Amino acid sequence: MSTTGDLGRPPSETRYHPGPDQLALVSTIEESILALLPLARLHASREENDETWSHLDEIGIFGITAREEQGGSGLGAVEEALIVMTLGQQLAAPAVMATMGAAQLRAAAPGLRGRRIAAGFRRADRRPRAGHCWAPGLGSITSLTH
Repeated sequence: MSTTGDLGRPPSETRYHPGPDQLALVSTIEESILALLPLARLHASREENDETWSHLDEIGIFGITAREEQGGSGLGAVEEALIVMTLGQQLAAPAVMATMGAAQLRAAAPGLRGRRIAAGFRRADRRPRAGHCWAPGLGSITSLTH
């Protein structure tokens, strides 16, 4: 068993670095996020508006890790983490990340489709409120934080 990781460092100090393909893919999504979520928008509201939610859906944010046959992008956790970092840098509403997580749950557990997964369910409300999430193609869902 080796006591050193890459570059002769102990395994606990080995760091992961995304590959060029991962960085290139994320940079295209990052460009869209930067244009969609300018920090100046926070002067008007801390919540994302309906148009922003629609654009986030169009660029595939809510289906990042879902398999392609489920309508997602089929990307991995690394790409999603890099995208979430950009969302965080742009101070995206927490409901955006909660919706991403809830969409993963729904994709992983098809038996949950069409069912409530937490209290406070709102039908046809495509704009999250206080812990509610919207997952495109999966129906209205709520955050797992309730």
